[in-house]
Amino acid sequence: MPTTSNKIFVEDCVILDSKKLKGVFAQIRKKEYINDMFTTNKGSVVYFWPEYEADTFLTVSVVNNEPQRIVLTTVYLRYGERTLFRCECGYRAAKLFLPSNGTEFKCKSCLHLRYKVSNFNRNNKVDQLGKEMDLNNKLRNAILSTKRPLYKGMLTKRAIRIERLKYKANTIRRKHENRNSKREIISNWNRQRSKYI
Repeated sequence: MPTTSNKIFVEDCVILDSKKLKGVFAQIRKKEYINDMFTTNKGSVVYFWPEYEADTFLTVSVVNNEPQRIVLTTVYLRYGERTLFRCECGYRAAKLFLPSNGTEFKCKSCLHLRYKVSNFNRNNKVDQLGKEMDLNNKLRNAILSTKRPLYKGMLTKRAIRIERLKYKANTIRRKHENRNSKREIISNWNRQRSKYI
């Protein structure tokens, strides 16, 4: 997998996800006081508490960083309401990211984040193998974390997702093999053609 020093990937950041704080946001909308913590995707412990002024703020503190105030905005939908974070740039985001060397949570566009998958070059063999390895790792982790693939004789949603991943991994492998065979056919044809010219 290609690595460059100036690019930051989403997978390397600590993620503050509004979906994981759904219950907390319900309490915040009722103007209740909360002082709690949660563990992020990278194992970092994040302490948070709300502050009520003209706007509602969620103050977030990660170990070794100063507390940061994040404005919360509520979006009213047909089926209810959803609380989102407002980044410093004014963008409403469901997720905010903190890079490993960063001090503040920001949105994906402010940090110019990319996903590792989008950094692969389809025409480069090393990148193709890296993508295949990444997909196989995801597949292995998904299989290991699945406790019960069947429920009442039917595949669970997770098992269906794993089957799709297996299919995707096999298609990548087949494309890779077919591309090699096409190249071999063309080179053989060119060799044979050069004999007659």
